[in-house]
Amino acid sequence: MKIIKALQFLPVVALGFMSCKTTTTSTVTGNWVTKSDLDGVARSEAVSFVVNDSAYIGTGYDGNLRLSDIWEYNAGGNYWIQKADFPGTPRSSAIAFDAAGKGYLGTGYDGVNKLNDMWEYDPASNTWTQKNNFGGTARYDAVAFGINGKGYVGTGFDGSYLKDFWQYDPTSDTWNEIYGFGGAKRMGAIAFVYNNKGYVVTGINNGTEENDFWSFDPSSGNWTQLRS
Repeated sequence: MKIIKALQFLPVVALGFMSCKTTTTSTVTGNWVTKSDLDGVARSEAVSFVVNDSAYIGTGYDGNLRLSDIWEYNAGGNYWIQKADFPGTPRSSAIAFDAAGKGYLGTGYDGVNKLNDMWEYDPASNTWTQKNNFGGTARYDAVAFGINGKGYVGTGFDGSYLKDFWQYDPTSDTWNEIYGFGGAKRMGAIAFVYNNKGYVVTGINNGTEENDFWSFDPSSGNWTQLRS
């Protein structure tokens, strides 16, 4: 019986040594630190933009109501300041971007209607001004970003999935359609800016989750597909 037990134990020991040999380590950079919770109510489908190193969050859905409150985060003091409420229809799934030192907020869903209005926020005066409507169809779950003083808005859902893209010039308050996004139609994607290029990734197209990744160069107006 002792011999049998010993033989039964040997494979376990062997597996233990095998698992040690296959252990790998990885090095990561950066660190996540808990900061002050948003002073406003918990919500989903909000928007955010950054102007002059201040971050702004607003609108969204709290599970009962669409919202119109706007909050500024003070990173140095780690606190939130409530700013002038967004004067448009309370909404969720809108877009926002920064351009030429101001924030812009528009499109979205008010619980009944898809929207295409556009508003400008001036952080210096803490005021909102309505601008020309978004050049495309009324929609929600689009993406947006700002580069070199201009805004870019595209994709989303207007009853159909979309892939069009538009450029906004705040100086002339005009919209112009640009080369269409190179990927599939989609809603609920994400976008960001890095080194003066815009990036769009993920989203849903007719129930299919996308993972393709695209870069937009405003100097050439071209989209380039990157590694998924």
